[in-house]
Amino acid sequence: MNKHTPGPWVIIPGGDEWSSGRIATIEPKPETMVETNYWTVAEVNYRRDEHLSNAKLIAAAPDLLSELEETHAALCFTADYIGYERYKRNAAAIAKATQ
Repeated sequence: MNKHTPGPWVIIPGGDEWSSGRIATIEPKPETMVETNYWTVAEVNYRRDEHLSNAKLIAAAPDLLSELEETHAALCFTADYIGYERYKRNAAAIAKATQ
């Protein structure tokens, strides 16, 4: 069972000198709340050239993990060597993300 903040995750543009944006999950907001209610998962430092690509990759993480888990389950039914090697790599990637 995964213990990460459930997706989907989105990029919320930042406005200060250290952040190009937050990766967050949008939560339902109470009627009394005016601003967007979100839960920050991560922030990306804009001082790196690849900051937007990093933010996109992080925001896609829950979807990527879900797809990898489905692919991994489907590979259980292949008996060929290439399928088995891919199965082992998928298992290692899933473990890295969830343990």
